[in-house]
Amino acid sequence: MQRIVKKIISLICCLSIMAVQFSFVSYAVTYPVMGVINSTAQIYSKAGTTGHEIKEEKNQSKWITELAKNTKIKVFGTAVDGDGDTWYKIGYGENYANMGYAVKTRVTLTGEYVEDADFEKWLTDQGFPESYKEPLRNLHALYPNWVFYADHITDSWSTVLSKYTGIDKKVVNGTSDISWKSYEKGAYDWDTGKWYSFDSGEWYAPDDRVVAYHMDPRNFLNTTHIFMFFSQSYNAELDTEDNLVNFLKGTFMEGSLPDLSSKTYAQVLMEAAQSSKVSPYVLASIIRQEQGTNGAGASISGTVSGYKGYYNYFNIGAYAEGSMTAVQRGLWWAKGAGKNDTSYSRPWNTHEKAIKGGAVWYGEGYISVGQDTLFYKNFNIYKNTKHKLYTHQYATNIADTKSSATTLGAAYSELYEEKLSFHIPVYEDMPEKTSLPKTGTNNDRFLKGIKVGDTAIANFDRYTYEYEMIVPFATSSVKITGTKSNSASTVTGEGTYDLTIGDNDFEIKVTSSSGLKTTYKLTIHREADSGTTEVLPEITTTYKVEEYITGVEPATTIADFKTKLGVKNGVVKIIGANDSEKTSGNIATGDKVYIYKMDNTLHATHIVVIYGDTNGDGKVNSTDRLRIRKHILKESTLSGAYLLAGDANKDGKVNSTDRLRIRKHILKEKQIEQ
Repeated sequence: MQRIVKKIISLICCLSIMAVQFSFVSYAVTYPVMGVINSTAQIYSKAGTTGHEIKEEKNQSKWITELAKNTKIKVFGTAVDGDGDTWYKIGYGENYANMGYAVKTRVTLTGEYVEDADFEKWLTDQGFPESYKEPLRNLHALYPNWVFYADHITDSWSTVLSKYTGIDKKVVNGTSDISWKSYEKGAYDWDTGKWYSFDSGEWYAPDDRVVAYHMDPRNFLNTTHIFMFFSQSYNAELDTEDNLVNFLKGTFMEGSLPDLSSKTYAQVLMEAAQSSKVSPYVLASIIRQEQGTNGAGASISGTVSGYKGYYNYFNIGAYAEGSMTAVQRGLWWAKGAGKNDTSYSRPWNTHEKAIKGGAVWYGEGYISVGQDTLFYKNFNIYKNTKHKLYTHQYATNIADTKSSATTLGAAYSELYEEKLSFHIPVYEDMPEKTSLPKTGTNNDRFLKGIKVGDTAIANFDRYTYEYEMIVPFATSSVKITGTKSNSASTVTGEGTYDLTIGDNDFEIKVTSSSGLKTTYKLTIHREADSGTTEVLPEITTTYKVEEYITGVEPATTIADFKTKLGVKNGVVKIIGANDSEKTSGNIATGDKVYIYKMDNTLHATHIVVIYGDTNGDGKVNSTDRLRIRKHILKESTLSGAYLLAGDANKDGKVNSTDRLRIRKHILKEKQIEQ
């Protein structure tokens, strides 16, 4: 499978991650233990699917039944089939009386935790929140040698999440459930009824809840997925060739390299691990993930037109660009990136060079710079990285971390009793929990139109949430209806309503079948009786409103400004410095505030002044100090609203004292009074 990967080569020096060592007494898992089916599982009479054999036994395994996700089971032990895959012998059904075998990766052991004072102290000393402790206790009950480290993330949960949500940051495969796919602006083409693809193939923008779920470590603190937090560095004591040979059974890497029969894949991977300082199991897992269990990936076929005899096991640089497909670009990179680049032993014109060179690339680009776990290589959020935070992600596929962890965990399945270390992110201000949308539900939370009586709102846009309409005095009541985009969503706020003279505010709320909500606000202004006194706009605000509007705090949004301005019986429009209407962003010095009567005639004009904001961006920063300096030196001249804004201490002059005043504001020593 060709996953979407955006890979950046970075040749920077090695980072040593120092970890405090903590020792637990060594125990093995004692069966039976409790467990749960983590994904729909086929149950067989023996270890191995029909047609395979248990070691030393010739009777074929037979299919018994299928168990659904979250089915509770009892696990009695393990067995290995003829392909080297590990299976659990399980009991299921009433009193767990029915017996069968499930492949190990479909089962999560839960264990029964016995109070351990040393372990509890460790969790507390590490700073794990309570919501982490219960699943970690379950893991400790099964594998007491495992050590869990809390990596405290500097930024808050909401800040980190915002870096990976939105369009073209993470993606989901087109085969993903519809509940995973976003309908936000830029994600979905309403005219064609299809999602926009963000790379070659069908890769779509995910719903924000899907991203949040995959970034929340608490969802993966189980025996199947915990390895997304495991160090990928080479460990000579654990990473032996014998264990690697066992892991490679049943894959195309089980035997010798196609073009070098004297060496096996296991031998080459071990040599690559030693030179790159990356675990051979990690290298094998990535190759398996990229090229498939049977090695059918075109990147290692050696037969791609224009790149015959070249190989790219790790799909480095493999993303669609220009006229090149992802495979072509990856092989172009393997050949030397069009400039005969010889770094990482390129050109990769043998299988061995491609594996060893790719391993060194991965080690230098990720492992040695702090992105040492599967999680951190896809979510670069921890302070230990030498790359800029939130950049340098290995894969945009949101499910890559989870699926890679399953594969890596299988590689270490025979080493679970060893002392394995896991580095788990901990965020500030986390929600109580994160969940995926319900399977089969839809995230369309929008209307495609609003009607007032028989009149449709003109220029309606599903992503615009506030509308205004004027009706004559004779219209004493209206019927409001909303047309939903998706039949499965629900709409509230529709109905027939009486109107008073002046502004009447209504809300039409849409809830998608997956639970997402949108509120459309509609203001209907009923005109006064033509025989009565004209109703003029009224301003109710704490701002000082004269020719200039002052008292506005820096970084105030347009929406908040309008709300606080409090105009009744009128319509407010903000015109920016470029003479175009501003509907979003910050209100700023120099912005013109036009207040219209309800008949659309202009009532009043004011200009905004934010003291300290001399460049009209709505903020107070070092750029404003520079503007004042140039004014003092007569390099450029402040005038009008900008000159008034430059008088930060309000003494009627613009001089170096105002620059000092702005500096104190920036350093938060003393805020400018608006």
